[in-house]
Amino acid sequence: MNKLLLTAGLAIMSLAASASTLDFTYNFEGAKNSDYGFNKAETYDVAIRIDNPSFVGAKVTGIRVAVPKKHIGNVSAWMTSGLKLKEVDGKNVNDPDITSIAGEVVDGMLNVTFDTPYTIPAGGVYVGYSFDVTRLASKTLRPVSVVGGTEPDGLYIHSSSTKANWDSMVEEAGGRVSSMVVTLEGTFPERSAAFSFGEIIGSTTDPTKATMKIVNCGTTEITSIDYTGSVAGQTFSGSTTTAPIPGFIGASSVCKIEIPVVSDAGRHTLALKVTKINGFDVEAPEIKGMLKIYPFMPVNRPLVEEYTGLWCGWCPRGYVALETMKETIGDLFIAVAYHNGDPMAVIRNYPNSVPGFPYAFINRSAGVDPGEIYDGWYDYRDWVPAGDLDVTVEWTDESHTAIKATATARFPEDHTGADYRLSYILVADGLTNARWQQANYYSGHPSYKSQMPGELGDLFINGEDPVKGLTFNDVAVAVTDYKGEAGSIPAEITAGQEYSHSHEFSLAAVNLAVKGVPEKMRVVAVLTEGATGKYVNCNSSAWMNGEPFAPVSGVENVITDADVFEVARYTLDGRCISAPVPGVNIVRYSDGTVRKVMVARP
Repeated sequence: MNKLLLTAGLAIMSLAASASTLDFTYNFEGAKNSDYGFNKAETYDVAIRIDNPSFVGAKVTGIRVAVPKKHIGNVSAWMTSGLKLKEVDGKNVNDPDITSIAGEVVDGMLNVTFDTPYTIPAGGVYVGYSFDVTRLASKTLRPVSVVGGTEPDGLYIHSSSTKANWDSMVEEAGGRVSSMVVTLEGTFPERSAAFSFGEIIGSTTDPTKATMKIVNCGTTEITSIDYTGSVAGQTFSGSTTTAPIPGFIGASSVCKIEIPVVSDAGRHTLALKVTKINGFDVEAPEIKGMLKIYPFMPVNRPLVEEYTGLWCGWCPRGYVALETMKETIGDLFIAVAYHNGDPMAVIRNYPNSVPGFPYAFINRSAGVDPGEIYDGWYDYRDWVPAGDLDVTVEWTDESHTAIKATATARFPEDHTGADYRLSYILVADGLTNARWQQANYYSGHPSYKSQMPGELGDLFINGEDPVKGLTFNDVAVAVTDYKGEAGSIPAEITAGQEYSHSHEFSLAAVNLAVKGVPEKMRVVAVLTEGATGKYVNCNSSAWMNGEPFAPVSGVENVITDADVFEVARYTLDGRCISAPVPGVNIVRYSDGTVRKVMVARP
C-alpha cells in the first residue's frame, strides 16, 4: 500500500506546468520507508517545512503518511506558520496557528483532506501530524515514518518526553527525512530553479569561487544552468553543471560559480538569478545574499590528532591513514600522534577525552575512527577560519639545547575584546628503534583492505605480527596548555596586522627515548578561541635543519620477506654508493622493488 501511494505521488510530481494538483515530498529518490523514534510511549509531533518560490500562491489541501495501525491515538494533521508550543499542565504542547483536524489511520496510512485549503505565502508553511503512542510494541517503538534525505526542512520533531522543544532532526536521525506527502493545488513551472545561500566569503585579491546550493523549482531534471549576478556595482554571468537534480520541486544539489574580484573589503549584497536550465530560457526568482570580502584569505588547515600505541594491534589503521594522507595532500595535512603505553608515550595529558585506541579527533571537536580520516578531513576543509597562522623555529644557542618557536597570526577582520590564544606542540619525525615492535592484527587478513589502503596497507596485511623496523612520525614529545596562553594574542585586533608570540622548548625536558634526530623536530602551532580552547587553525614549522616540512615515509626500512636483500644503493642525484649516507637513499632490492630510505645523521 505504501509503495503504491509513493509511486503515484512521484508520478504526479513529474507533470508539466499545466498540472493543477501536485504531491510534494522530500522523498526525491523514491526510497523505501524506514522507522524512527525514541522507544517511549509519548506524544509525537512531526512536521516538514514547505518553502520554495514555485509554491507561493499554491494551496495545501491535504497530507498522507504511514502511521502504525495499532496502539496509536489522538491522531491529527495540521498547518502552522511557525513551530510553536504552549504550556499545558506543566508540559510543552504543540500549538499550530493555522488549522488542525482530527484524522484516522486506515491500513497503516493517515490520509487527511483539510476543510479549508491554505494558500502558501512567501516564507512558506509548516505541515505536520501528531499522535499518541498508547502502548509500546514492535511498531510503536519507532513510530515515525522516514526515508533517506538531507534537506534540513525535511524532518522536525517535538515529543512530550524526549524532545521538549521543536528541533530539526535530519542529522540526528542519520540523514533521514519524513516520508510525508503533501497535496498541493496550483500551477507549477516545468523549468525553474533558484540559488540558496546566505553569506559567502571571498578576498580582494582573487575571484571568489563559491560552492552554491541550487534548488529545483520546477518539475524537470536539471543538469546545467546559466545564471546572471550582480555585486558591488558589477554584473556578471556564467554557466555551470551540477549533479543531476531530480525533477521534483524542492530537490537540490550543489554547483560551483565564479564571482568577479571585489576590491573593497567588507560586506556586499550579492544577487543571483538562473536564466537557463539545460539550455532552455527560464523565468526564475532572483535570490539575494551576502558576499563578505576579506583583505586576504586565511589558509584552512584542519588538525588531526591520533591516539595510538605499539601494543595496539588495530592501531596500524591510524598509522596508515596519517602516512597516506601526508603523501596525498602534502603540507596542508597537519597531524599529531599521541602514544600510549609505549616508549613514545611521553605526553600524559591529551587535548581530547579518548574512548579507546585507536582513535582520532579532527579540529578537537569530531571524534572519528582513524579509517574515517580520509573523508572526514575534507569535510573540515570547506570553511574559512577566523585567522591565518605561520610558525618558524630556531635553536636558542649553538649547543642546540632549546628550540624557540615563533607563531605569527593574522586576522581578516577587526576584533574588539577578542580572546584568541596560541599553543604549541613539539613534534618528532623519523623516530625508530630496533626494539620497537608494532602489534598488527591485520596480518594475513586481506578482507581488511578497505581499512588499510595502498602499499602501506599491504605492508601490514601481508606482514607479520608484530611489525618490526617501522619509523614513527608526527609524535608529540612536548606540549603547552592546549587551550592556549592567555594574552598571546591582543584583545584589540586590526585586520591584516601580524601578531607574533614565542615559546621555548628545552630539550633537557624531552624524554631521551624520543629525541631521535633533533634536526627532524618541528613545532605545530595551534590558534584557539577563548578559555574554552575552541580550535581555529594551525600550522607546522619547517624542520630544525631548515628543510620544509614534508612527508617522511615510515615503512621504507621494513622488509617482510627474509629472502629479499639489498643489491644497490644510490643518492637522490643517482650516484651509486657502497654504504648508507645521511638523508634520502634510493635502495634497490633483490625482488626488483625500489624504496626511498631515510638515513639519520649520526
